[in-house]
Amino acid sequence: MDGADLSDGFQRLDVNDGSGGSPSEHEDSPTRPASDYTDITERFFNESCSLLIGQLVQDPNFTLLDAVGALEIMDPKMDSGLMPAITEEHFNVLASRSPEEIIGIMDQLFSYEMAWHNGSSLGQTVFICLYVDNLLQNAPRSLEKAIFTATPPAGQTELDVVLLKVLRAYCLGVVKCCGLVNWTILSQFTLEEEDFVTQTYDIALLDVISADALCRELAITSSLFVESEHTKDLPEDIRRAIVDRIDHRISMLRAFSLTVEDYNKYKENPLPPWEECSRLTDVITETTSLGKPVVEAFSTYVQRKLATTVPPRPEIQLPFDEATKNLKRTCKDMSEIVNILHYISPANTMNFLMRFTTRRITPSTYVRCSLQCLLVQNWMVVGKIHIKEYIMDDIRELTCPIPELFDPLNDAAEAPQSAEYNISRRKDWFLEKAMNLILGLFQRLCMNRPRVRRSLCHALVEFDTFQSSAEKIDSDLRQFTNEPPLLGLDSEDEETFQYPLSSWVFHYKLKIMELVVLLGFELEIYQPYEYAGMYWQVQQYIRSHLQHLERIKMHVIPRSASRGGNVPGEGAGAGGETEEYKSQRVKTANFLSYLLLETSAMHDLVSALLNTHRLTLSLGLVLPPPQPYSTPELRFLLRMKPFRSLSVPEPFEWESSPWEFFQRNEMPDPEDGEARGVWLGDIKDTLDEATQFVADARKHYDLLARMRLEVCRAELCEEMHRTNIKDTLRSCIATSIAISELAKIVAEEEEEKGPGEGKGKKAVDETTAPKKKYKVTIDTAKYHSWFPVPVVAQVE
Repeated sequence: MDGADLSDGFQRLDVNDGSGGSPSEHEDSPTRPASDYTDITERFFNESCSLLIGQLVQDPNFTLLDAVGALEIMDPKMDSGLMPAITEEHFNVLASRSPEEIIGIMDQLFSYEMAWHNGSSLGQTVFICLYVDNLLQNAPRSLEKAIFTATPPAGQTELDVVLLKVLRAYCLGVVKCCGLVNWTILSQFTLEEEDFVTQTYDIALLDVISADALCRELAITSSLFVESEHTKDLPEDIRRAIVDRIDHRISMLRAFSLTVEDYNKYKENPLPPWEECSRLTDVITETTSLGKPVVEAFSTYVQRKLATTVPPRPEIQLPFDEATKNLKRTCKDMSEIVNILHYISPANTMNFLMRFTTRRITPSTYVRCSLQCLLVQNWMVVGKIHIKEYIMDDIRELTCPIPELFDPLNDAAEAPQSAEYNISRRKDWFLEKAMNLILGLFQRLCMNRPRVRRSLCHALVEFDTFQSSAEKIDSDLRQFTNEPPLLGLDSEDEETFQYPLSSWVFHYKLKIMELVVLLGFELEIYQPYEYAGMYWQVQQYIRSHLQHLERIKMHVIPRSASRGGNVPGEGAGAGGETEEYKSQRVKTANFLSYLLLETSAMHDLVSALLNTHRLTLSLGLVLPPPQPYSTPELRFLLRMKPFRSLSVPEPFEWESSPWEFFQRNEMPDPEDGEARGVWLGDIKDTLDEATQFVADARKHYDLLARMRLEVCRAELCEEMHRTNIKDTLRSCIATSIAISELAKIVAEEEEEKGPGEGKGKKAVDETTAPKKKYKVTIDTAKYHSWFPVPVVAQVE
């Protein structure tokens, strides 16, 4: 480039060049008068009302950066920095407070703490207390520095000093409890969608001060209050109420500070902390009426000092009665999760986890994170067994593989050519992969219910990929274990092998697939007109599960020698059965019999509900809403999306699926007698099937209710196991009632066909009553959350 080109380039960059004009010209340009602007506010709101739900109007020239810049930064409603500051003139933390006001502040602070447990932020709850704000403003690192800093008012009495010491100790206890809860939740696997806000706005929650030190401080303060000469003239109920609240805070500190080692000694404690906390919660509830609210002690203006970018938010008020109920529920849940530390078997542990997390009232985030902590810590399950040993116990309990597979002597082999070395190497590879899957499953089941379903959809892909790898490992192991084949299982002459590792993986995968679909009913994701199709889907998965369990059982209890079967553990390469292996086979056989009965009972109930909901569709009692942009095929593909990428079982296709479960089967013309007869015949067959299935389901669940807890693997969750069966039986009974009501409607439809000479329509005279009308509602409250029942009622 020569000098002339450079000169031309610089001339083009001249700010005074072109149509923009010089700076002086811009400065001299007149300002547009206000009359040139048009107020479009009313027109804007009128036009916005005409928009449909989900419709969006976007200007391509109005970018996200412009939208952020349009926020009113200097508006006090949007900018917390413009909120007024709180000075001593507005509120003095050392001002005199009556004992009733001290009780009121304590109770209000406790209510804010429980509101934080329910999912609100600290900036909307605990931190808006001006006493807490004053204590934490200098980030104290010791109890001596955690004091109220303000100018003492004139005329302060010794009683005022004692009461302020009580309030200071109580506020510090609240902050420490928040810090302990926050640390427990952050130490476990949680996601942003959890119902909890862990943000502390860069404020330390007394992390460097131990819970024991604060308990001692509260105890000293309580003794000071009781023994002080200045408090003896107070009414006895007031003195007792203040002491009870200090004791209650001490019990909360001790409960929230429990470690895994403490929980292992939990039952040895004559008065465990959570039981003591629950008892004292009832005590303070009785005296809450003695407190006097102090509204000025709480202000959202504190948010101006918090390190946050969100606009100011209102305080979250939780009634004191509701706050105490939440804490008592937490105490009850925390007392129950200790049962999981009694390790009996993997199935017992998994059953407890499933039953505990499927309660109607979902345990709080803190309880579920504490359950995670107790379940697996440093790869140790419930602090007693390594997760690899846990997986091997689980495989033994389900499939009872030949002893050579998990022989501990294999780990000592060093020769690469030896069978023991190859078995050990492949087993270790499998366990390394499986332990991450099981750990992830534990963590996922401890999430909130919507997140459980969403994360299990991702887990399905992981289990599906791992299943193919496990099948290859099983095939490789056969050449080293010399596992004898079983003849005549799939066909008369075909040899089949046990595949213990992949069978275990497939068992879990099928359970997850069933759970994903059933959680859709619990979370009310499906619409009533979709129930038939979704029950058909889970029915297919349960049938695959039944076949899989039958196959496992056939290898555990093989066919007789006359059918060509060989007993695993006997014959070539097995060296005969040991007594330990015989005992394990009996235990596994009993467990598989229970699993088959449980799965069969669920299959019958699902089939009964499937036919029941299909009847409501066919009879026109449940109608899909108008959906101009949707088709049954698109809805089918949407519901099958979590399972589309799985290899086994093969995903369902719309063309090969029974469409009558996914859309309404139109009723035939009453004038067409032949078509109406065929339609009524199909309806009656469906009704008979539903009646038979629900009768079988009740019979099976009655058997399950009478089975011993050891067989059901419900020793750790007896009460929850009984409750689950009762809820399911209630769904069975309600389904029977719904079927009987539908049978009456079918009988009425059959009467309308009448004897009439091919017309297919009964003659109607002037005295004939009008046709009855019915409506169907879905009851999700009284019955099992996985099996909501249609309630058929006549419309007056």
